[in-house]
Amino acid sequence: MPTNIPVGASLLTLALLMNYRHVAVWKAARDQPADAPQQRYLWRQCRRRVLASSLIGMVGVAVMLGTWLTGTIAAAVYWSAVVSVVIWTVYLAVADVRDSQRYFAREKQGQREEYEALRSEMKQISRQAFHRRNGD
Repeated sequence: MPTNIPVGASLLTLALLMNYRHVAVWKAARDQPADAPQQRYLWRQCRRRVLASSLIGMVGVAVMLGTWLTGTIAAAVYWSAVVSVVIWTVYLAVADVRDSQRYFAREKQGQREEYEALRSEMKQISRQAFHRRNGD
């Protein structure tokens, strides 16, 4: 049995499992209370990941089908297309990482601003309590 068959079948199985997991995570997140930017981020993330996982499955099928290719020109065109799909999958993975970095940087900045506002409010309350105790 050619090694392409188990490799392709493994990729296809992995893609199916990943897609199942991505959709399950999205459904769980969708049912949680969240603000609009977070919901948009989670939807874009799910969409990118499902697409990337589907492309991995397509590569798995292509690897299995490539076993029966004959002819050098047809094989060259076929495998060039498969490599293009792999490159597109890598691009989606990089886009997912970059989008996650931007999203969490904005979240961190928002938390930092909220922390500073609460800290300022606590200082003001502390000063007011100090002045009340000292009779000022």
